[in-house]
Amino acid sequence: MFVDLSTAQAWFDMLDQDKQYPTASPEYIQLEAMQSRDRTAVFYLCLEQAEFYYLAGYLTHSEQGLIDFETPRGYGGVITNVTDPKKLAHLSQACVSAFAKRGALCGFIRTIPAWQNHRQMSGDSWFDRRTVAIDLTVPDLLASYQTRARTAIRKSRKEHVCVKQAASLQEWLAFFELYQRRMSELNATQEYLYDRDYFTALSGSALAKLYLAYRDGQVLAGCIVLQTGFFAEYHLSASTKDGMKYACTQACVHFAAQACQTQGVKVMHLGGGLSNDEKDPLFFFKAGFSDLHLDFNICRWIFNSAAYEALRAQYQAAGKPVNRVIFYR
Repeated sequence: MFVDLSTAQAWFDMLDQDKQYPTASPEYIQLEAMQSRDRTAVFYLCLEQAEFYYLAGYLTHSEQGLIDFETPRGYGGVITNVTDPKKLAHLSQACVSAFAKRGALCGFIRTIPAWQNHRQMSGDSWFDRRTVAIDLTVPDLLASYQTRARTAIRKSRKEHVCVKQAASLQEWLAFFELYQRRMSELNATQEYLYDRDYFTALSGSALAKLYLAYRDGQVLAGCIVLQTGFFAEYHLSASTKDGMKYACTQACVHFAAQACQTQGVKVMHLGGGLSNDEKDPLFFFKAGFSDLHLDFNICRWIFNSAAYEALRAQYQAAGKPVNRVIFYR
């Protein structure tokens, strides 16, 4: 059944720490859904005695009047403690039926690399790319990094870069300005663009931590880390040109990893590159912090097969591409 935000959040907060993941949090999903007027956050939760089955994301209403389901930017998918294959299949089918009744045509689901939870879903799934995670159970984090990351962090120290956790809305808004400038320089796509209200909301959330790198009193770089239970997710980051020169982003990542470690987090997931090429510059940067590489899989669920295939055939007949799950928008 579908539940409201407060019910979903209360249940999520009661989960064991190894079953909580930051970007599956109802609070985060609601915030992401609010980035578009076409989105509605939805929380599917099935509880049977001590067993649970949860899937959350948002429904998007397209201009054609079509509705589809998607997990937010980051990672999500099913959270469940059910292991019996037959019961999982039954729960998956019930979930599909529930979304079909909501009018959803299909679902595009970004699963959680640390959990490989695509295996708990009945839809088609496939490998997309490798991601990087830092094992925070390692006693000496700095020693566990690749030489290039250690060298960069030591350079930042020699250049008197100081990293601290943001403690005020003013600091969050300073990072918002930095982030906006950097995304403009990169001609970033819409999925990476967030407004002032988004950063303001994160500043008041226990889920989000902002780490800022200063030099001579100036903010040169920063990163936002989402954290709950035993997991942390490297969410957004940005740097000035001087920040790159003084290895400020590396300093922020290391400081954030240390902070998470002291708070009992076991894994800090950095994500992957902009492609599935392991020579991808962003992947190479992240891989400097860890040799723990995980598979990121995408799952496709079709909630209304007849309508989906009919629409797909129409697009093919018209010579339009149908290679994406949500091919019609």
